[in-house]
Formats: sequence, structure tokens, C-alpha cells
Amino acid sequence: MADATDLKSVGLNGPCRFESGHRQARANDTKRRTREKETAMKVPVKLSKWFGAKDRPNDVISLDPAAEVELERVEKLYGIEDPSCLRSAALMKALMIHRTQPIYAQLTTLKRKYSMLHTDVLAVLYYLGKRTEGNALEIGPYLGGSTMATAIGLRASGRPRAFVTVEVGGEGKHPTLRSRDIVQDLKQNLVDNGLSDFVEVVVGPVLENETAARVFQCLPARSVGLLTIDADGEVQTVLDLYQELLRDICWVVIDDYYAVAMAKEKAARTKLQVDAAVAKGDLEELGFYGWGTWVGRWRRKIAA
Repeated sequence: MADATDLKSVGLNGPCRFESGHRQARANDTKRRTREKETAMKVPVKLSKWFGAKDRPNDVISLDPAAEVELERVEKLYGIEDPSCLRSAALMKALMIHRTQPIYAQLTTLKRKYSMLHTDVLAVLYYLGKRTEGNALEIGPYLGGSTMATAIGLRASGRPRAFVTVEVGGEGKHPTLRSRDIVQDLKQNLVDNGLSDFVEVVVGPVLENETAARVFQCLPARSVGLLTIDADGEVQTVLDLYQELLRDICWVVIDDYYAVAMAKEKAARTKLQVDAAVAKGDLEELGFYGWGTWVGRWRRKIAA
């Protein structure tokens, strides 16, 4: 866990606190977790300075040092070692490389248990979390699959980062990922996987002033280098409300740019707003991943 000095340096002093401690895992999950552990890929565990042995997670472990060195060597070989120069082809190369790494198997497990996103999208979030120079803000984590992918990347960077996720809560009625209490399950999932100390969960409607004020308390101005949005088509409103938190160049991941069935109406609103932001020059496209997730950059306009 980062010490108090580290947390203060990234804006997590004062009213914002990381969730900590463990609660007993649900009894009806015990057998399932045991089976998954027995069949999961065996990957050496490296405990980071923020990660105590007693908090060893159920599904999330770190790459061993040799694997990290090899990954960096391959990224350099393919010309993607400088994230500030990342273009669409480079991001696809990064995904190609990460699909062969042990982390992809871990993300596949997270996807199956906690996320509606494609594993490729979780891999992109992991990669951008690892490479971002700033803090991270997520809108709409649901049960935390995307949250954990981002947090693992932030942890892998080796540098203290603030990470805030905003969830309105309620009941989740997804056919395969149901939840009677989304916020409770989100927090428990973070605890179960040893990542609660990396994430500040802000509960409330993302567009309400009270919720926004809480987010602004947690994150310094112009500090967010990675923004993830799953906000029921309210992309432009989110960008307008939180733009003062974003770095001059900020990676943005937006879910449901394309979707079918129940999410089709949401996707139509999302696409309309994203396309308009791209046309204005506020957003820059880097690619489309998984089943319809938009990935790109937000750029602050310089006043003439």
C-alpha cells in the first residue's frame, strides 16, 4: 500500500479514503472459486510494495520480474515503448502482444466473473493504466471488471496513482451478471481481489453536483490521464462536467459505441455524441475494440 506521503502527492488525502480490509467471501462462491483456482494458469506471484501477503487476491496476481522485462523488450522491438506517441496501429500491436502474456488469462477470468466487456477491452484498459502518466477516472464500473483491469495496470506501473470510480448503484439485471446491490458487490469484488486499496468508490449519479463535488475532492485539476465512460449515452455531458480534471491529452475509453438488443438505443446516443466530439476535434479516434468499445484521446483546446 502507498504510504501517506505517496497518497497525498496524488491527491488522495483529506476526505477521500481507499476501502481497506477483508470480509468473508460469500459462501455460495467458495466452491466456484476453488474450481477456478485449480484450473487457472499458474503464474509466479510478485508482491508489490502496496500488496501485502495477507491480502493475496483470489484472481489477480502480478507478472514475475522476468516476464515484465521480456514484455518491455518486445514492446520496444515493435516500436510502442513510448506511450506519448501511441497511434491506432501501435495500440493494436500492444493488444497483439498482451494476448500472448499471462495477464490476458487473468483478464479473461475477470471478464467471465465481473464484466460485460470483451477481454480485449480489459487488456487495453490494463495497458493504458500501466502507461498513463496521470490518475484514472471511471464512470460506470458495474461489478468492477474494468475497474480491476485498470487497477492492475496502475499497480504494474510501479508509480502511485489515484483512481476514482463512480457508480450510481441499485440492482443489476444483466442475464449472466446479476446483482441485488451493485455497490456492495463492486466493493466486495475489489476486496476479494486485493485491489480495494487502489480504488476510491464514489457512489451517486455521475451527473449530479454532489457526486461531481466528491470526485473533484479526490482528484487534482488536470491530473487524469485515463477516462473510462459507460454512462448511458451521456458522453458529452460527462466530458463537459469533468474536463477540468483531465490532462491536456487524456486517453478515453467509451463503451457501447456499437451495440445490439437492449443496449441498441444507448449505443445510438453514444455514437452520435462521440462522432460529434470527433468532428469538433475534442476527441481523436484510436480504434474500436471488443464488441463495440471506442478508444481514443481527448485533447484540451488551446485558447487563441
